[in-house]
Amino acid sequence: MSDSEDEAVERQFKIVLVGDPAVGKTALANKYAQESFSKKYTPTVGVEFYLKRIMLPGSKPAALKIWDVGGAAMEGTMIDKYIFGAHAVLLVYDVSNFNSFENLDGWLKQCKRCIGSSEDRPLPCSFALIANKIDLEHKRSVKSERHHRFAQENALLTYAVSSKSGEGVNLCFQKIVAELMGIKLSRADQEQQHQVVKAEVMIPRQDRIIANSNGTVKTAFSSAEMSVKNGGPDTFTPKETKETNLAMNEEAMSFVLIRLQISVKSAILLGMLIGSVMLRWELWDSALKHGEIAIRGYEYDSDRDCVRVYKRNGQFDYCRPLVNCRMCENVTHIHEVPNDDMDPELFEKEYAFTGQPLIVRNVTQDWKAMSAFDFTFFRDIYDRLNSPVLYNTEPDCQFFSWDFSEFSSMDEVFSMPRGRYQMKGTYTPWYIGWADCDPQARAILRDYYETPWFIAKESESGRRDWFFMGTPGFGAPFHIDNVVHASWQAQIRGRKLWQLQPPPECSRICPGPMETVLEAGDVIVVNTNWWFHATSVLDGLSITITNEYT
Repeated sequence: MSDSEDEAVERQFKIVLVGDPAVGKTALANKYAQESFSKKYTPTVGVEFYLKRIMLPGSKPAALKIWDVGGAAMEGTMIDKYIFGAHAVLLVYDVSNFNSFENLDGWLKQCKRCIGSSEDRPLPCSFALIANKIDLEHKRSVKSERHHRFAQENALLTYAVSSKSGEGVNLCFQKIVAELMGIKLSRADQEQQHQVVKAEVMIPRQDRIIANSNGTVKTAFSSAEMSVKNGGPDTFTPKETKETNLAMNEEAMSFVLIRLQISVKSAILLGMLIGSVMLRWELWDSALKHGEIAIRGYEYDSDRDCVRVYKRNGQFDYCRPLVNCRMCENVTHIHEVPNDDMDPELFEKEYAFTGQPLIVRNVTQDWKAMSAFDFTFFRDIYDRLNSPVLYNTEPDCQFFSWDFSEFSSMDEVFSMPRGRYQMKGTYTPWYIGWADCDPQARAILRDYYETPWFIAKESESGRRDWFFMGTPGFGAPFHIDNVVHASWQAQIRGRKLWQLQPPPECSRICPGPMETVLEAGDVIVVNTNWWFHATSVLDGLSITITNEYT
């Protein structure tokens, strides 16, 4: 396998979007990275990740790692992890929401504090002020003068965009990356990035137009009646006259008096109805769960009582059972226990089969894997064995590359240039995962690590190990696993951000999202069949080992 260098060097940049909730950060990232827009608002939990590859003038490639930071992050403890290593920070606000603009001062100060900026030390990254939703010009509450004054006072780049129509979006990112690379865009380059904006024309549906016998026309857009007679001018008449109102009031009073004469039989029927409602509360609760699943963008299969899960290419994958929400109703944070304070009895009693996620610190420090495992270590072992792991052809040899579709097998991963896996210069990032389906390789690798000591020997699942490896800025997107048992994951190299949130059917019952950082030597234990989870490498080459326990 070749260690030759890339002919075309691809520069990589981390771009972080910050700002209040609902200002359109996710919509902006989606519009640019995936050329899509959704009218449905779903708050970002923690951080979401996007990858966009572009070509700048002079055939200079660039990879943009876009971090979409949730609006609630400023009150949390992870904001410094999100900002770390950023090449550009985009301060996004909604032109129709003045508070979102006023709050940018707090966001700017928080970001500067995270990167250690001061008067004596210049900013190590670029900052840009982004006025979003300019398609709502008729609702604008932030004058352009205020926008430009704030940008000038804080030495910010400034752009105006619409995530909905796409106006200014491509040009905004193109200019920011060109600035970072020291490339001057010509007028032709800039005009090429302009997007044609299509206006939406609202036409009343024919089936919502009603013609009355007196020539009156009513539509869904008016609460009055439009009278059109003999081609004359439009006139408006009230819907009801005083006489009509009086008649309706008298009729309503009579109805109320009749209903107040409740008989014993009616009272019995009412009691039966109340009892029926109480007995059927579980059915109502189930209906609410199913509604919550649909609201959050998932598909409930009523025939099989499960949630349909699709692959990233849109293909149906499997139907997962509904989670029992009692597993997370009292979970408020990820427990952290030092290695010296953990023991098998404590683990079995409080963590092994509950929904409480756990991190045990400094567990793997004595494993040989801590010093031996790296990219070339795995490559050489699988190469020497001509392992089936390389070719992803056997059912158990699963391989994931997520955003990096250039890889379809470990053989292709191990063929990448040395500079890329050693993260030298302007390398192109990557992140992959694979199942160790080769018994020969497993026998060799298992000599370098073991199941964490606090998990009883009889609890080892005997299933194949999983490995995840990659560079900063990327990881696995939010997902729920389809494995048999709860899992442990050991961080061998690097640092990784973990985010957990309850499944959609439990969002009314269980507390909100949780975050933590796994350091080299730590082990996280979590039932990934229950908890939605996402990961992102923070720094260094990350290598982790995962397996299940029973």
